[in-house]
Amino acid sequence: MHLSPINVVAQPAVERCYQVLPANADLSAAEVELLSVEHKELRLRSSLSEVAGDYDYILIDCPPSLNMLTINGLAAADGVIIAMQCEYFA
Repeated sequence: MHLSPINVVAQPAVERCYQVLPANADLSAAEVELLSVEHKELRLRSSLSEVAGDYDYILIDCPPSLNMLTINGLAAADGVIIAMQCEYFA
């Protein structure tokens, strides 16, 4: 699996002094490719460790399901915020 370096892929948002790593169509195929990779649940953590010192905070937005992309996000995170509806069956 070919991963682009984060500092090459990051898009600056000058007016807000932050950067964004945008998703694209390749992300939908990433989960399938991750299934055959060694240490598949730690790939995001490994990639972020290379640039973690360059940022005060790194926010990871994960899909609302427990798939390989979400597991990578949880494994890379120091903390988790779970957004949910304030309703009885939410």
